[in-house]
Amino acid sequence: MQPFFKHSLVIAAFIAALQLLPVIPKAATNNSINSETTNASFSILPGNSNLSANISSRNNVVNRNPTNNLNNLNQQKNRTISQQSLTQQVSIGGLKLQSTPKLDFGKVGIDAIYQGSSVSLSNNVSKTFAPVTVSDYRGYSSNYRGWSVMAQLSGFSNGIDAITPTMTLKLYQNIPKRKIIRSVVINSQTATTVLSSQTLPTNGVKVISAFTSEASALNFNTLSQKQRNNFMPGTYRGSIVWTLSNTAASN
Repeated sequence: MQPFFKHSLVIAAFIAALQLLPVIPKAATNNSINSETTNASFSILPGNSNLSANISSRNNVVNRNPTNNLNNLNQQKNRTISQQSLTQQVSIGGLKLQSTPKLDFGKVGIDAIYQGSSVSLSNNVSKTFAPVTVSDYRGYSSNYRGWSVMAQLSGFSNGIDAITPTMTLKLYQNIPKRKIIRSVVINSQTATTVLSSQTLPTNGVKVISAFTSEASALNFNTLSQKQRNNFMPGTYRGSIVWTLSNTAASN
């Protein structure tokens, strides 16, 4: 029995030693850093509305800004100053989704729903939405440090009825001059990449912002016939979930 007892002690000691070995962590792949949820809304007016008089055909983008050109220029100037100020207030350290836009598409004529039209964000007079801002201060690395921002649109509800239009999201930058850098359709079924380090590289040493163009639009042509026939006028509210992910192989 003595040799067997000694053999058992050796096995027990070996197992205990294995338990003390450090666990080697696996490299992170495509892990979510953080996410934000912002509101999206619009109001459907009862009856035929003069606001929708410019709708000429299915899938036509409706631009119904009631202000004159001078007011538009002043609003654009004020919004740009506000967006630049917000961008300058970002905190330093790590990778973070710093801001995301809240989108109000204003008042929509009921015939826009029936005809399956697209209604642009220029319908909204105030335009007080924030840019998509990513702060990347992980530090420069010879290994490429990537990231992506994905967005998923919920359905819209007025508390009784719900409809599920898609949204064409158009993002632009002002530097060196204003240009659309990304145009993508988001929906309620899947999350879609709206911005990435391939489009706007940060290399771990800066902040980038992409502003929402007034040409961004709600697309009612994706509604089912049942949704078009059964909806009721009112204020419809939904949400957009924005998720920032690290797409690098390691940190």
